[in-house]
Amino acid sequence: MFRRITAAAVTIWLLCAGIAPQTGEKPASKDEVFDQIVSENTYSFEIKDGKIEGPAAGFLGEATERSQFVAFGEAHNKRAVHRFGGALFELLNRKHGFEHLAIEEDPAWAEMLIPRARKSDSELFDLVLKFPNAFHLLTEEEILMIGRISRMSKAKEPVWGLNQVFSALHIYSRLAEIAPDETSRRVANRLFNEASEYESERFKQNKHYLVEIAKASDFSELRKTFKPRPGTEAEFLISQIELSFNIFAPYGTTPSPPSAVFYESGKKRETNMKRLFADRYREARAESGKDPKVLAMFGHLHLYRGLSERTEQYTLGNLLSELALFNGG
Repeated sequence: MFRRITAAAVTIWLLCAGIAPQTGEKPASKDEVFDQIVSENTYSFEIKDGKIEGPAAGFLGEATERSQFVAFGEAHNKRAVHRFGGALFELLNRKHGFEHLAIEEDPAWAEMLIPRARKSDSELFDLVLKFPNAFHLLTEEEILMIGRISRMSKAKEPVWGLNQVFSALHIYSRLAEIAPDETSRRVANRLFNEASEYESERFKQNKHYLVEIAKASDFSELRKTFKPRPGTEAEFLISQIELSFNIFAPYGTTPSPPSAVFYESGKKRETNMKRLFADRYREARAESGKDPKVLAMFGHLHLYRGLSERTEQYTLGNLLSELALFNGG
């Protein structure tokens, strides 16, 4: 597969600076300037056996040589995006020692995926089929990318899920497994059975369970029966799914609430991403004794420096940029 990659930042800077090549006796037109700059900053590549080959490989290797984080603003649910993402991680891992992939999936789901992924792709797909709504974003290439990176990385936790919970079924399944007594297990199983009516297939009945079916009282009941202590797995799982329910709440409200409500929802989501990243970052640094290097693949609105377009949030990407600067990168 033949592709091209453009050093867009270089292109924009040159245009704004007014640097224009000359053609003959008269100045080049704006279109000619643009075309020439794009041409001079375009690098072709192919992906062969999961590796980036061609001029773009050299460009990407040099451009990321001093980088602690590489932020890939992805278009969601595109096979080519995850195929390229896997090849990009291979390059970063081989050349610069990157060991971690951060993705727009929830942390509990990412932890479930890793041991299966390290065994085989078939075991990984078996888990995905068991919980078909657990993925926020889903292509076969994303699953294969997670499998390959999990086996490539030497880190204990190679894949960091930093998103809110998208589906309830895998959370309730795990809560039933770790329930401290029969009462709490009965509550978890009841919620599991309810969620199964909507999550045993991808968007079964055209319903999103956490948006349209789940109730705030469900999480109150989980807390009442589990009595989870701070720092325990049960407390983390209940907190994450309850937070996600609250983040989703404006989208299931009729009539639609004011824009300020959606802003607060987005703020909760972005803040949770940053906190999850910070937790994973500290764990990885404690494990390796050095600052972890991370490829982050998220929708571009989560990867801005400063305020994000449309959401007007200070993003995960802004945190990565400032942290890299703080660490001397």
